[in-house]
This record gives sequence, structure tokens and C-alpha cells, in this order.
Amino acid sequence: MAVCSLKLVSIIGTNSSLDAVAKVCGDSGFFEPKNIEGFCSKPEGLKPYSEVSPYEGLIKKLENVSNFFNKKLSFVSINRFNVGVEEISKFIKDLEVKVKDFENKKKELVKNIEYLEKFLDLVKKFCGVNLNLESMFDCEYVTVRFGRLSKESYEKLKNLRDDSYIMFFPCSEDGNYYWGVYFAPIENLKEVDSFFSGLYFEHVKIDREECRKTPEESVKDIASKIKFEKSKLEEIERQIGGLWKTH
Repeated sequence: MAVCSLKLVSIIGTNSSLDAVAKVCGDSGFFEPKNIEGFCSKPEGLKPYSEVSPYEGLIKKLENVSNFFNKKLSFVSINRFNVGVEEISKFIKDLEVKVKDFENKKKELVKNIEYLEKFLDLVKKFCGVNLNLESMFDCEYVTVRFGRLSKESYEKLKNLRDDSYIMFFPCSEDGNYYWGVYFAPIENLKEVDSFFSGLYFEHVKIDREECRKTPEESVKDIASKIKFEKSKLEEIERQIGGLWKTH
């Protein structure tokens, strides 16, 4: 670091003039503010000016807003800036409201898309059940259970099954498991559930509101919903980009 000579300057004035004088000194480029306690062990008759800057909290709020846009703020040199603290505060508050609204909309869309994508993967496992799912759910005397059964348990089921009303229909296989359904008469439901529980059948819940047709048709419907939700998310992203560009 180069060494340069310094000149001692004393400035005397009132507190009301402090901001104006500090701005002149800062704009000149020749003054650097230092805490007196940092280089003088006994600053007799002197004490640091410790008033909290009215801009400190506002800058922090702006930084929080910029984080939403994945942007970083930087200081820039300006010659004239005559906007008051109240006006700045109002601007930031209005911007925070807009950002919060976009944030909530984006979170909701991302949540919906994640749910639909997981549900789509689940429904795909039951393609092969060539039945209307809504009619299966609405059966008056029979209950249907969706889930998976290990291949080992499936072999046991084929050997142990001796009841005509205990039926498991595999739809797809995934590693060591068969994904499928079993049906049980209402009057024998407790017994059948207990039987499949002993075979470690893992029951999964199918959302009736999302599946009113066959699994194949439901897959197409869910995929369309995902595409629609993603288009809404893209539009929100465009609006967020426009908000950043505007402000």
C-alpha cells in the first residue's frame, strides 16, 4: 500500500449541520470516516457520534427484497439525491407488499406442481386396472385397496390363498415390489385387511378428486394439470422479472 501525507482538518459546527457537512466531505473523495476510539487510546474531550442511521434499517429491508429476486444490491455514486426518509420508507413498503404477493403465489404453484408430479408417478403404477376408479370407490358392497406387495409376499399369497374373496391384482412391478389392488367384501374387510397386513402390504391413498376415470385417463388429466400449473408459474416468473426491471 502506498504512503501519502495527510493534513489535519478541524471542522466545528452544530448537530443540525452534521448530515450536510458529512455529505460534502464524503462527496469530495478526500475524507474517510474513522471511529476516534480506533486509533486514539485516550480521546480526551472527544466521543464518537453514535446516532443510528435512519437508512440502516431501510437498506436491510431492500436487501431482503433483493434476495427474493436472487439479486445483490450495490452502492452507486450519485450527485443529487433529495428524497426523504418517509418517501423512501413508503416506496420500500409498497415494494414489499408486491414481493410478498408474488412470493405467496409462487410458493402455492410450486407446492401444487410438486404434489401433482408425485401423484402422477403414483397413478402410473396402477395403469392396467381397466376400470373406472370412481365407480370402484363407489362400490356399495366391496372395498378396494391400492398399494404394493413385495414379490416374496406375492409368491406366498399364491400358495396360501384359499378364500375366493381374497384377490390381489398386480398392475406393475418396481424392483422388488408389485403395485396393484385387492378387493374385499365389506362384511369381510377386517379379516382381509388383517390377512394382507400379515403379508406386509403397503397401502397408499388415491385422491378421488383427481382420479375419476381409468388410471390411464387420469394420468393424461394430471399431466395436463401439471402443464397448466407450470405455465402459470412461468407467467409469475415473467411478472417478477418485470417488477425487478421496473424498480
